[in-house]
Amino acid sequence: MAIPLWNLTHKAEAVMDLSTAPTAAKAPVRIQLTFAHEATGFQVLYLGKVIWEGKEPGLVTQKNFDMEFPKAGIDLEVKAEWTPATPETAVRMTVTHAYGSTEQTAWAAKGSLDKVLTFVDPQ
Repeated sequence: MAIPLWNLTHKAEAVMDLSTAPTAAKAPVRIQLTFAHEATGFQVLYLGKVIWEGKEPGLVTQKNFDMEFPKAGIDLEVKAEWTPATPETAVRMTVTHAYGSTEQTAWAAKGSLDKVLTFVDPQ
């Protein structure tokens, strides 16, 4: 009788096994870049790693990815280069995911851009 009574009166410490902890699932994400002036090249980085790059992409380019996209959002870094004669210009990044579409515009001067953009749930 003592063991069941002891179990009832003493809480067991909760232990979480991190090896079985759920991780964010990968889901389809589409990234679209729209350039105001044609760029000579670009890169998109996620968590510090290049996930997409291109040379002379035209005015609009897009690519689909399977990647983690938590409801809290993600940071994407966009780098781009233009010819030196290009005036101040912009690139719009549109991200479409399970929560909908969000977009942001980054401005570049002197022929280059390096900007981190944060995309969150639009709802």
